[in-house]
Amino acid sequence: MYLGGLQVLQDPSNPDRVAQAAHSMRELMEKVGELERPAEEGSASTGSMKDRIFKLKEALDKAKRNAEGYTESGAWEGPFDEHLYRFLSRVDEFFEWVDSDRPSRRTLFQRAMTRLDASGQALPPPLRNRRYRGWQKMWNFFQKTSHHRSFPSLNEMRDRIGDLEAFLASMFVPKTFEDLDAIDALLEEAGDA
Repeated sequence: MYLGGLQVLQDPSNPDRVAQAAHSMRELMEKVGELERPAEEGSASTGSMKDRIFKLKEALDKAKRNAEGYTESGAWEGPFDEHLYRFLSRVDEFFEWVDSDRPSRRTLFQRAMTRLDASGQALPPPLRNRRYRGWQKMWNFFQKTSHHRSFPSLNEMRDRIGDLEAFLASMFVPKTFEDLDAIDALLEEAGDA
């Protein structure tokens, strides 16, 4: 995505190169967050959002048909009964599932930033929130540009890609310990250690 975005930006024969490069950068940013997604949407372990919504709609329809408190005029006016409690329980289960299996973009970003940080520790909330606001600002720029709602110059696009590169470089700290251990083992094997 990154290389494709850079390549399309360098093609002066492409009149839509800025928007197409922005699309690639926005996709790259989304994929960084998705590194922390619990499971693929629609997988057998989690189910799809669409399926869950239809099941919740079925539970609502059943509650409307059977609950004493639902009137023919389409209002909830009567007492709470077991049908309404059952539906509310299903709503609660649905949102617990959303929180655990469909976290917000902000939550995914923060998890990814913690995982990618060399310390493995979450930043304090003020710093974490500042980083997220910077990330969101970049994402909004690429989003607007890719959807032809903003028309930055070629130089401005290059600057914003540079900002993204600097942000990512600050997070992708190489973990060289394994490499150094492998080098030490090779040197020891060769008798040069």
